[in-house]
Amino acid sequence: MWKRSRYGTYADRSEGGRTLRSLKRLKMASGWGREVGSRLGGVRSCTHPLPALSSTKLTLRHSGQRIEILEQADRDWSNKCRWTSNGGCAVNSYSREHVLQQLLDRAEIEDAIRRYARGVDRGDWEAVRSTYHPDARDEHGEYKGDIDGLIKWLEQRFAGIDNSMHFLGNCLIEFAGPGLALVETYFVSRRLRPPIDGETRLAGPCDAMSREAWGRYLDRFERRQKQWRVAQRIVVLEASSTHLVRRCREGVGTWGRRDGTDRLHQLREEIFGNRRR
Repeated sequence: MWKRSRYGTYADRSEGGRTLRSLKRLKMASGWGREVGSRLGGVRSCTHPLPALSSTKLTLRHSGQRIEILEQADRDWSNKCRWTSNGGCAVNSYSREHVLQQLLDRAEIEDAIRRYARGVDRGDWEAVRSTYHPDARDEHGEYKGDIDGLIKWLEQRFAGIDNSMHFLGNCLIEFAGPGLALVETYFVSRRLRPPIDGETRLAGPCDAMSREAWGRYLDRFERRQKQWRVAQRIVVLEASSTHLVRRCREGVGTWGRRDGTDRLHQLREEIFGNRRR
């Protein structure tokens, strides 16, 4: 009969004169459980998903047998539930080195996405290029092709535009292996451009047209030569709009620029000098 404890649901039963406790679900301190699906006292193995980041370690003791479950930092991978010779079960997830490496991988992937946004906003096309593998492909609105073509297309789109802003939101990284990941990143982009054609009759001398887009970057990231970069990108749009903005870049303040005069470059020079970051 199933019973409840502070650790989850279990059942006691007899087999060969011994009392065995079968574990159905272990409730972790993080507030959710994992299926174990095996029992103490026999030679069995099972797989189960790892939870999200946690340092919780749960130890159950029963008749001298012990189960240790060490939560690790990856929901996307499975690990083995290995039964030991004395009837205990040690659920060993990936090594500390593996977990640390995956945290570093996540940071490197996120940094590449941010570097792309900065590159476009500051007009730094080499920074944009550095986020892609040389043979990468990009489906970017009306453009579909390689990275050389993407850079030329972006240069034309931003010709004469002195401002741009990419705001990055949710970023979900799913690892398919040590060198492959699916990455979905939400974004909002906005830039101001001079009015054209019939738009000029409604605009004043300091007005501009604001083009805004909401969407997601769907990226295939690959790790080659110890570097995570985009191998394929699909830009999925959710909404887009263009509207008139009155007196949009006037007044006291530090206004952003898409060239070497932006204050970012001045501050970098002050901090790093001639050293390259």
